[in-house]
Order: sequence, then C-alpha cells, then structure tokens
Amino acid sequence: MTNNTSNSDPLNGRKISEILTELSNGFSAPTVTIGELRDALSGRIYGIFLLLLAVPNLAPFPTPGLSAILGMPLLLLTFQLMLGMQTPWFPQIILRRTIKTEQISQVFSYILPYIKKTERVIMPRLMYLVKPPADRIIAFVCVLLSLVIMLPVPFGNALPALAICCFAIAILERDGMFAILGMICTIASIAVIFTVISMILLAILHFWGLG
Repeated sequence: MTNNTSNSDPLNGRKISEILTELSNGFSAPTVTIGELRDALSGRIYGIFLLLLAVPNLAPFPTPGLSAILGMPLLLLTFQLMLGMQTPWFPQIILRRTIKTEQISQVFSYILPYIKKTERVIMPRLMYLVKPPADRIIAFVCVLLSLVIMLPVPFGNALPALAICCFAIAILERDGMFAILGMICTIASIAVIFTVISMILLAILHFWGLG
C-alpha cells in the first residue's frame, strides 16, 4: 500500500466515476481477463482494482459464479495491500480468468449513478485514518471481508463488498469518513453473516429433529 498512500493524488485529478466509465467502455471483446483489467488500471491499481473487484457483488442479484471468479483475486489483492507491496502480483491462473464484458457493463450501469452521487460529498478529511499504520488495519479488515465474500452464504456478499468499496474510496480520496463507514459496514456484515449462518444451522437441526 506504500505506493498509493504516499501519492498526494492517486487519481491524478480524475474522478472515480470517470475511470470506471472509461474501463466499462474500453473493452470491445466479448470477455475480458483479470490480467487485462489489471493492465488497464496502470498506477492506480490498488484502490481502483479493489473497487472494481468488489463492485460486482453490490448488485442486488449478483451473476451466479461471479464472486467465485473475483473472490480469489480480491483476496490476493487485499493480502498484498496488507503487506505493503507496491505492485500486486497474481499467478497466471488468476490473470487468465475471464469475465463477460456485458456483465461488467451491466454492473457499472447499475452502480455508477450511486458513485457519482457519492463523489459530491467526498473530500480529504480525517486523513490519519488512511495513513500508516491505519492503512494496514484497513487492509487487514479487507482481507477478512474478501474471505467472507467467498463464502457460499445467501445474500452475504453485498455488505462486505460495500465495506471494501468504502475503504477503496477512503484510500483513493484520502477521506477518513469513508474508512469509518467501511468499519460500520464491516460490523454490520459480521452481524448479518452470523445471523444467516445461525438460521441455516437452526433449520438443519430442526429438519433432523435436533432443534
């Protein structure tokens, strides 16, 4: 995370929505690989890539199997972020994973209006919450959230993904308020996942006559 947090403006004066729109319109092939997405992000890779991998899980009805495709790259990215690596590394088996370009466009068309509204209130503030050592704590929490996203829990992706998106915005925009929002979403995620798993276990016990 050293590379991105040390720069005064990792977005180079551009808005997050502009970069995501450019990415959404930049691929003409039917599918795009994780490697192609990584290369398209250039120096903004950590913050924007974090956002890009988390955003698809925010859709009210995520595409089946999409979390499995994006979950491992998200986990690897957040783990390397925690270690402070300047440039993330992915094995070829991850880089070759493909996503339908149509899926990316659908997800972005859903989420971009919300991001544009969010950009109206984003500003550099509470910056100590996104600088060392707080940035490593954020990265560690994102690792845990990535693991949660990979769990096969019904409707269990949205809140962890929202938390990661908040953290990504906090990193990119130096906005500590979004780090706080990310922590609130993280706590809510844990509560929801615990509730859902408890309900599933109770249903299983009831089915077998043990509850």
